Amino acid sequence: MEAKSQTQKSKYYEQGIEVEAQILEKVCGFIYNVDIMSFSQKIVSNQQLVNIHTIKCGNYEQPSIVLLHGYGGSSMGYYKIIKKLSKNYKVFAFDWPGMGLSDRWNFQLEQNNPTQVIEFFVDILEKWRIACGIENFTVVAHSFGGYIASHYYFQYPERINQVFLLSPMGGTKKQLNDQNVEQTKEFLEKTEEEQQEIEEEEQDNGILNYIANYLSSSAKQNRYTPQSVLDKWYIPKNYILKTVVNKSLKNESNENKLLFVKYFQSIFNLPSCDDSYIHDLVDYPSLDPQISLEELFSSNEYINRPHYMKKDFYILYGDNDFMDSQGCENLFNQNILSGYVLYLHDSSHGVMIDAPNQVLSIINKPKKCYVYPYVDPIIFQKFDNEEEILLNEQNLVEICLNEQIVDEPSIDEQKILNKIR
Repeated sequence: MEAKSQTQKSKYYEQGIEVEAQILEKVCGFIYNVDIMSFSQKIVSNQQLVNIHTIKCGNYEQPSIVLLHGYGGSSMGYYKIIKKLSKNYKVFAFDWPGMGLSDRWNFQLEQNNPTQVIEFFVDILEKWRIACGIENFTVVAHSFGGYIASHYYFQYPERINQVFLLSPMGGTKKQLNDQNVEQTKEFLEKTEEEQQEIEEEEQDNGILNYIANYLSSSAKQNRYTPQSVLDKWYIPKNYILKTVVNKSLKNESNENKLLFVKYFQSIFNLPSCDDSYIHDLVDYPSLDPQISLEELFSSNEYINRPHYMKKDFYILYGDNDFMDSQGCENLFNQNILSGYVLYLHDSSHGVMIDAPNQVLSIINKPKKCYVYPYVDPIIFQKFDNEEEILLNEQNLVEICLNEQIVDEPSIDEQKILNKIR
């Protein structure tokens, strides 16, 4: 029997595995170890044996789909859609190293070297794919996961069938205008005296406001991460986790919320690791990427690829999202990428939680759209069982039909406009 990793020796690892199983059964509706299973997939990274926590379910005769979560998250971010996806796909989801229930260790990555960070995570994904015996797959990836998935596709296009990016990080190239540089510099160079002023100004607004302002003022210099912040003695970790769960999962029952609180308590009590690499990928607080997806796919290396090596991209943002989507829109407007960008109604950054049915509809039938001349922003709304309509402020941009794909819309436009009004 192989020795457990340092992560797996923690009592919180066993607790996390147990609570995850309860979420999969009680919240998602699976029968654990019957129609869904979790396991540690072993790979070798930087000459070290690493356990990647993996979930597998679904119809094994169907195509594979891989779900990749965002920075600081876990595969449970897909809890609202994994069950329904399992009807049409062989579903895999894993926790990135250093996150969720996967191993945590010193990655030994150089600071200020975004290329090395990207290559590290792309290599993790490729080694995991090989170890799981996945030949090719459709990828659904959120935030940081979407950023890495895009770079993976760039390097291994033959492995990808379709790409669904959910509010991907780093879409728009860095804005290097003087005002932006000066504002960022001013933000990052706060003195101790200024931090003292923040403390005095915020003392009447409660400890959480003060802590948030204090930490954000020095996040870049100190390379703060969610784990390192929550590990500080003066941070009310349990209170913060409960607050985040209650806000993010506001429509869940109290019983389900308690399960997720316990799950995240387990994760954030696991040993910390060197996960500050996020500061090498994006600037803070602007989140401007060092290497943007806009620049990646605008490169001659991608543009000059033969058509058969280019797959469709379907990129979804929330209409209340904080991620900058302009770079991804530019890629479609310039006909560099094929597919579309959509903005999901009444959704924020976690679109797969805020708008699970819309996300599922697009994953299952992404091409069942008649596309009108592109006008942004596009917002997804569903009116009835006969048709789904994608609207912008001028009311009509795209019509998604539940029937076959057609060259011309098969429903009367005036009927739709009357319904909207």
